[in-house]
Amino acid sequence: MKQLSTLTLLLFSCAVTTAQSIWKNPIDGGTINSANNPYTTGDVVADSITVSGIGASSGIFVVTSSNRFNANTWAATFETGDYFAFTLTPDADKFIHFENFNFSYQKSPKGPTNYSLRTSADNFTSDIASDSLQDSGNSTIPLSHSVFGN
Repeated sequence: MKQLSTLTLLLFSCAVTTAQSIWKNPIDGGTINSANNPYTTGDVVADSITVSGIGASSGIFVVTSSNRFNANTWAATFETGDYFAFTLTPDADKFIHFENFNFSYQKSPKGPTNYSLRTSADNFTSDIASDSLQDSGNSTIPLSHSVFGN
């Protein structure tokens, strides 16, 4: 059963070997709704990569809000069809060497209590990282695994 809840992604970026940000978006573009899925307004993207923007799966509903990418109807327990997603694609002759994934979030009291970060490297079957969510916070996830070019 779906639970009416909200999780908001406020800021995200990924870093390469020189610890420079290769993509970030402060998500402060005014009113955001399902027409902005994926959300790309304000994207700052490094040279030689393409980014999809932040999007929500069809399992959750993008909620109209100001200055935040907001979704509700998250399942009460882990559900593989409920997720935020983005794709980073290097140019044909380039690669991305990841160091960290940084993000900020805010959630409602009925929002998800945990998160999992997964990758297409294994068809999204294993968690790279997972943790509990407070009401709001910032998180840095080290990406030292070989699938990230390290």
